[in-house]
Amino acid sequence: GNGLICYNPGNSVDNAGDDKWKRYLAGRGNGNLSSSNVLCIAKDKNGILWIGTDRGVNVIQCSNQVFNQGCEAIQPIIQADQFAGLLFQDEMVQSIAVDGANRKWVATRNGVWLVSAEGDKVIHHFNAANSPLPDDDVRQLAINPATGEVFMATFKGIVSYRSTATEGGTTNENVLVFPNPVPPDYQGSIAIRGLVNNATVKIAEPNGRLVFQTRALGGQAIWNGKNYKGQAVASGIYLVLVRDEGGQEKIATKIVITRGR
Repeated sequence: GNGLICYNPGNSVDNAGDDKWKRYLAGRGNGNLSSSNVLCIAKDKNGILWIGTDRGVNVIQCSNQVFNQGCEAIQPIIQADQFAGLLFQDEMVQSIAVDGANRKWVATRNGVWLVSAEGDKVIHHFNAANSPLPDDDVRQLAINPATGEVFMATFKGIVSYRSTATEGGTTNENVLVFPNPVPPDYQGSIAIRGLVNNATVKIAEPNGRLVFQTRALGGQAIWNGKNYKGQAVASGIYLVLVRDEGGQEKIATKIVITRGR
């Protein structure tokens, strides 16, 4: 492979004199990629570059200094059970997508992996044996930022998975709850969307008694309809209070719970 080329045309595309470029290859001093065969690249919400190769994932944390000689890629260390290792070492990483919570979805020949924002923990692993994926060899990923739906493309077809993270909004003025009202005997998750990024979400009774609290993944929070004791809440109206990162808290919407007899 020919590695990764970073290029800046400068102030004018017609003037080659102010152009900047640097090639990242395998080996320390050359860019420090795990392999020069680069298959995909994604930029996360912190401006960090995530590079997929035929020998794992590489990260360029100094993306604002990519043309400097000292800026080189690293391989994140991932914790799995009691062991730690390089992220997707020797895996062919074919596509990387970043969701609303800055987590990374990684497509390989052995299925799709969801890892934490820092890339140090595995959250999910989907393959043909444990999910509707038609094939382990996943070639491309795409995410709908509004719904959090992750699309996975294989040679045998496309499937999607409704993730818990969506893109955060700029205000809490358009919060949507689904389902709402919550029907009797409903056992699934209740999604609260349209939140500001990483908001703190509280579910409370009209008298102010706190029932549940969580933090949004990007612009979406999930409630299982239970209180802190793990008990299903009774029928009634519940307030959704949202606090943004600036500390401002407000009632964003209400949830109606209906229980069967």
